[in-house]
Amino acid sequence: MTGRRLWPVLVLVLVAGAIIIIAISYFYLLPRYRQAISLVDPGHELVTQGTPGWEYHKILAADLDGDGETELVHMLARLAEDPMRPGEYQWDDGQPWQVYIEDGTEITHIYARYVQLGKLLALLTAETSPRLALLEIQGAGVALYTIDYRGPERFRVIRLAELSALRIE
Repeated sequence: MTGRRLWPVLVLVLVAGAIIIIAISYFYLLPRYRQAISLVDPGHELVTQGTPGWEYHKILAADLDGDGETELVHMLARLAEDPMRPGEYQWDDGQPWQVYIEDGTEITHIYARYVQLGKLLALLTAETSPRLALLEIQGAGVALYTIDYRGPERFRVIRLAELSALRIE
């Protein structure tokens, strides 16, 4: 083959190789952490602020969907306030936790799970358009999720990281 005829074949082989590498990376090597997941356990009854027994309640406020209106992020845990120490709670070995977003009159539950030997932290990213991040700390490890909220019942949860605790003796 002459140089002129070899050039298109070489380009075609390089492009095909690049496409194969990209496809393998995208479909096989991409970590499972970038896949959308659900953090709402269907076995949990969904609750809101004021539900008896769900006394632990924290609120974050931010415009999560970019519509110019502030949404409220409610984080609840089913535990009671300690009657002997006001402002402190009676933590158990684990609690059910729930997180929902109040957008006007609409409520969207994004988290309803049991957290064993740990707690849940709700954080806002320091971006122009803030996103909600949830840090789930359990006795067996830690997981970090980000929530891309676009409006009532329109959101996507991405697991950014999950670290299992190792016990070295």
